[in-house]
Amino acid sequence: MPRYFLTNIRVEGFRGINNEADPLELKFRPDTVNSIFAVNGIGKSSLFEALSFAIRGKIPKLEVLQAQERAADYYCNRFHSRGHAVIDLEFLPDDGAAAVSIRVERSRTGIRTVSSPSGYSDPNAFLADLDADFTLLDYKTFSRFIDDSPLERGRSFSALLGLSAYSDMRQSLEAALDTRSLNSDFEINVLNTSIAAAQQAAQQALVSIRTNYERVTGNALADVDKLDEYLQNVASALGSVPLLASHFKGKALADIDFEAVKKAIREAEGGEKRKELERVIESIGKLEAVGTVDGAAMQNEQIALSTLIDARDELLASTRGDLFQRLYEDADALVAKGEWTDTSTCPLCFSPLNTSIKAHIDSQLNQYRGVADKVAQIKEAWRAAQWVRRLALLEKTEGLTTDERERVSVRLSAQGASGSLTKEELTGATARLASLEAAATTRLQELNAQKARIEAELPQSLVQLTEQVEYGRQFKDCVAEYREKQKEEAAHRARRDIRERWRRFITSAASVFAEAEAALSKTKIGAIDSEYKSMFRQIMNVGDVVPDLRRVNDREDLHVELKDFHGQHQLSARALLSESYRNALAISVFLAAALKDSGAPRFVVLDDVTSSFDSGHQYAIMELIRQVQQPLNAQGLQFIILSHDGLLQKYFDRLDGTGNWRHHHLQGSPPMGAILSQTQGADRLKSTIDTLLNAGQVTQAEPLIRQYLEYKLQQVIRKVNVPVSIDFAMKDHSQMVQNCIDAITDAVDLHQKAGNLVLDAQQVKDLSTVHVPAIVSNWVSHYATGSTSSFSAPMLKSVIATVDNLAECFRFSYATGGNTTRRWYKSLSSRL
Repeated sequence: MPRYFLTNIRVEGFRGINNEADPLELKFRPDTVNSIFAVNGIGKSSLFEALSFAIRGKIPKLEVLQAQERAADYYCNRFHSRGHAVIDLEFLPDDGAAAVSIRVERSRTGIRTVSSPSGYSDPNAFLADLDADFTLLDYKTFSRFIDDSPLERGRSFSALLGLSAYSDMRQSLEAALDTRSLNSDFEINVLNTSIAAAQQAAQQALVSIRTNYERVTGNALADVDKLDEYLQNVASALGSVPLLASHFKGKALADIDFEAVKKAIREAEGGEKRKELERVIESIGKLEAVGTVDGAAMQNEQIALSTLIDARDELLASTRGDLFQRLYEDADALVAKGEWTDTSTCPLCFSPLNTSIKAHIDSQLNQYRGVADKVAQIKEAWRAAQWVRRLALLEKTEGLTTDERERVSVRLSAQGASGSLTKEELTGATARLASLEAAATTRLQELNAQKARIEAELPQSLVQLTEQVEYGRQFKDCVAEYREKQKEEAAHRARRDIRERWRRFITSAASVFAEAEAALSKTKIGAIDSEYKSMFRQIMNVGDVVPDLRRVNDREDLHVELKDFHGQHQLSARALLSESYRNALAISVFLAAALKDSGAPRFVVLDDVTSSFDSGHQYAIMELIRQVQQPLNAQGLQFIILSHDGLLQKYFDRLDGTGNWRHHHLQGSPPMGAILSQTQGADRLKSTIDTLLNAGQVTQAEPLIRQYLEYKLQQVIRKVNVPVSIDFAMKDHSQMVQNCIDAITDAVDLHQKAGNLVLDAQQVKDLSTVHVPAIVSNWVSHYATGSTSSFSAPMLKSVIATVDNLAECFRFSYATGGNTTRRWYKSLSSRL
């Protein structure tokens, strides 16, 4: 699979880059280090953000703005007449194939579109492939790498090693494995409660089955697996009564119309008394079907629930309410994301703290977590409580029924299910249950007394027959309910078993995957071990400070330690290393990982990554980058460096054009005006200056003239190999023109005194008596002294002409093949 270099970027109307109808264009070479310099506010950051938006679809600092700040309004340049941003990128594959061009646009309404002028079939997928963690690196990325928690560092490092998909999968598996999520999402606890309820209902039905079977047949029910046989026995027993034979003949018990049977008995004898007896017997049956329960077990459930409520209320009393919970959670997110690094100061009032703010936040949130745990336990205890189901059953039982609005079980179901049940509500519910149990006992005694009274008033034979029929009906209904509850229990168990099999599978899969991911990550870390340590040693020039990246067993945590710290071992890098050392380590790790990567991007963009380094270490980093830049390193990368550092600017200027460095110098007047690059060519720059001066736009032309002047003077220095002093690149930026002139005139004087100056007499005279004095008097003196006098357009045109004439002093006419051309002297002492 080919990998891609970034060879060209053109930007118009994006962030601080207006450049309406004249896009800012920068060309990069794959075989050299590429640098971009701009003073603050000239558009360097906008270029980096343009690459971020094109490749990643977002600008991180805009993503974190509050909704009311309307981040979408700040992608396009606010002074562009159309409010339309265009970013053109060109990528060159390393296999020699044709370049791929991608265009990313953002409209005034915020619509992002991606296309490929070169005809690439899926430009969105192409950009997604370029989105590696090392593609776009800024100072914040490096500093965050060390300051992150071990877990976050481990996850970001997995992405850096090309293992982000594995890390994401591991996190997904661990999330799926979470016990609370499993119980909640799969409703394991709900299923367990449903199974228990079905079992209890089946057992209550079985009790009634046994009782009613014995009442009808006079025999005990010995084997519950023979219910079909027992149903036939009950049908035979009732069908043997001559009065009822016609209703039972040839029918199964389930098909008997018991209302017709009862009607036949009533018609035979008894009238209304018989009806009343039937109702009483039916009511007795329903109350007896409620059965009895283990009172001690229910009392233990109530005590346990009461204890949980007390514990919850005690924890809740130690917190400060929901608003403070949200405050602590937001503060925790602020600290975790690295937005607040001063751990000894409050981020709200900036008051000093006696303890770490992280420890304080964790302490407060732990109280809320304790409350949440107790709430979860209360919900579980409520769902599993036998007495709760008993209360609901008694409140629905005929003869004890109350108005549904007065039912405690209905009223408290929401509180119990949500875990918000109060101690008073629990006390009221338990009292209500005790009252209903007593009422059920009393009611059953009353019904039995009423039954005895009615039976005494009716002929004994029909009384007994009525009872037998009612018991037969109850037997039939209870068998049906028993079987229904068994089916219900089996269905719930089947669903739970499926979920339990998934739980076992996901537990095993997560464990196996975690071990494999950890082993792979350790292997990857081992593969870059020597490289990042060597790079760190080269940048910081130390041998007795040796960093070490350590992955913790099967966890994702990545610890940064010091294997050696001036003779001491296995110490915390985060605690001991200064900012420059920490950033040097992060840069070394990122570059080592990038060199091992085989993904689509073969370029790295670095934005102000040397901010925390002194000049010596800055140059050490630049030298390291030169060494790993391809093609010097066969497996190397293409580097694009953005900086606003004045010292590095001189360094870039000196290396520009040496064959292994390409430098861009941004100048202009953003965000309203245009931004230009020095490497856009002197001819184009001169043409732009002429256009501005002819239009009377002197203020806009002045910075471009200075750029043109610096370019031409440095061109002379490079072309004729003018030596410069060792501090040439260290002097103040505003003196660059004078520095160049001094270097050129000093070199000419030296060769003239040595008698080997190649310039002819007229060139020497023009240089020393005409061009240099004109430039110094018309431009340098004004610029260096900060004069507020305005330059006129004709005077500025004369400066341009003088600059061109000065450059011509170092060229000669060369005749070949009948043609004459102007060529640069090879040096100040040699033509060719």
